Amino acid sequence: MDTTVLIKYILLIQDTASLPFTNPLAVTNSSGQFSEPIGVFGIGMRFLISSTSDPAPIDTEFISNTIQVVLTKTGYKTLTIPLTIDTTKSLNKRFVLEK
Repeated sequence: MDTTVLIKYILLIQDTASLPFTNPLAVTNSSGQFSEPIGVFGIGMRFLISSTSDPAPIDTEFISNTIQVVLTKTGYKTLTIPLTIDTTKSLNKRFVLEK
């Protein structure tokens, strides 16, 4: 019998200025490359919406495949790029940070 408990968390930050003070999802190597497994994003996962006064579900939503990539490096401008992820393909992008 499988007794594994799987818990996934969603971190919603509406103020990107606070992102440099959070733990990054990924850190680049010396060549500036990084990778993340697609499952980290929870794309397609269903979650229930309820109110603070009544825990009964009032709606159901699914996690979108559109994300915001936020890149920071000390001494450079923060770069925020919207990306739509195709879960059937790997994503290979190049980002250039400005001073």
